[in-house]
Amino acid sequence: MSNGEITTDIERFIHDNINSIEQLEVLLLVAAPPQKEWSAVEASQKLYRQPDSVATRLEDLRDRGILSVRGETQLLYRYVPSASQDAVIRGLERAYEVRKDAVIRLIFTRLPDTLRVFSDAFRIRRDP
Repeated sequence: MSNGEITTDIERFIHDNINSIEQLEVLLLVAAPPQKEWSAVEASQKLYRQPDSVATRLEDLRDRGILSVRGETQLLYRYVPSASQDAVIRGLERAYEVRKDAVIRLIFTRLPDTLRVFSDAFRIRRDP
């Protein structure tokens, strides 16, 4: 994966876990120094994003088991994936460096399916 190859594991990870470029960038930020703990405010300042939006992304990654959280008044997130998740995320990181356009395309090609499912939730159905 040193050449930025996008493997089927990376494609699957994106499909299952990444729903925006912002979410990918939050993940890659907290994965860079894995021992560091990040607050939503600190991560948002580093990425030039809104703190509330970054907090939502951090919580989603926590819900997926990629991050742990500690604290009560100020939540601090830390990168704690499984070994297999970490290997895929490291490959994704490299792919994003080398083939950014291809990774972005994968994220956006995933979106129509997600939007369809979301819009179906609001469809009015008649009983037969």
